[in-house]
Amino acid sequence: MAVDFKLPHNFEISIEGIYKKDYKPLVADNKTIYYDGKKTIQLSKNDVRKVYDAYQKENCFYLTNAGSGSYYTSINLNVKKEFNKNFDASVNFTYSNAKIINDGSSTQLSALYNFGAPSVNGVNEHELGYANYISPYRVLANVGYKFYYGKRETWGTHINLIYDGSQLGFFNDGSGFYMASRYSYLLNDNFVNDRASSNLMYIPATKDELTFIANSNVSAEQQREAFWNFVEQDSYLSKHKGEYAKRNGAVMPWHHQFDIHINEEYNFSIKKRPQCFEFGLDIINVTNLICSKWGNYMVVNTTNPLSYHKDSNAYTFNTENKKTFSKYEDLKSTYQIIFNLKYKF
Repeated sequence: MAVDFKLPHNFEISIEGIYKKDYKPLVADNKTIYYDGKKTIQLSKNDVRKVYDAYQKENCFYLTNAGSGSYYTSINLNVKKEFNKNFDASVNFTYSNAKIINDGSSTQLSALYNFGAPSVNGVNEHELGYANYISPYRVLANVGYKFYYGKRETWGTHINLIYDGSQLGFFNDGSGFYMASRYSYLLNDNFVNDRASSNLMYIPATKDELTFIANSNVSAEQQREAFWNFVEQDSYLSKHKGEYAKRNGAVMPWHHQFDIHINEEYNFSIKKRPQCFEFGLDIINVTNLICSKWGNYMVVNTTNPLSYHKDSNAYTFNTENKKTFSKYEDLKSTYQIIFNLKYKF
């Protein structure tokens, strides 16, 4: 549903809302595994999960329909203002949210099962989670100025300042870095035996809830203290103590980017046919050109902060992990300057 308004003083406002509901979406099952209704594993005092058995060694993946909780919703607000024939501005705000059973990140059924839906109690449970490709908030703004000069105004200059702000960053899933708006906190392995990827992490309610063991000359108490400091500084973990981490429940920090576009044009005619030469200059992430600390994407330092050791029923924590995010050292975090030349006829 959308509504457009034209207001005095050359204001234009557009409001759009979208809601989509999926009934019985496509999901991947593994028919080789089954739960007998009794077998469990206790990873800590308040973390008890199902454990699966298998009919055979080989997997039998099955595409089926299940669940009805998947949805997508968004609200978009756009405001435009034309100050005069040379100067205009616009700002666009979008709120989006989506929950799905499977991320649908692959066209292969095995990959869809293995990596598309990290879970607490097994992929066959079809647990609902957030979509990692949906940024909860995004702001786009543009300020444009244009003017013509010279004999018969054959020369023209167009200048645009563009702002793009959203919750977007990078994480490493073990095979490489990926851009996303959301990410999951996982354990170091799969402990429910459903033959899928690592399970979602349980976030302890108190500092003393988990049992730690000494690791690499770091005592259990030192790891406990370091892990709790990590939890407290993390905006997602600190707000969800005593809960299982939701799939893609954690959100990336805001990324702010300013771009400048300058276009110079020369208009003329040949045999009464309009012609135009254009020279353009684009500076992508211009604030990074001014200061290297600005306009950077952030990367999640670890999505597997805890390692569970089944043989000792205890955890270890890498005490080098002190902060959730660090600067993403890549071309995407730096400025770019692009020149272009066009001839229109």
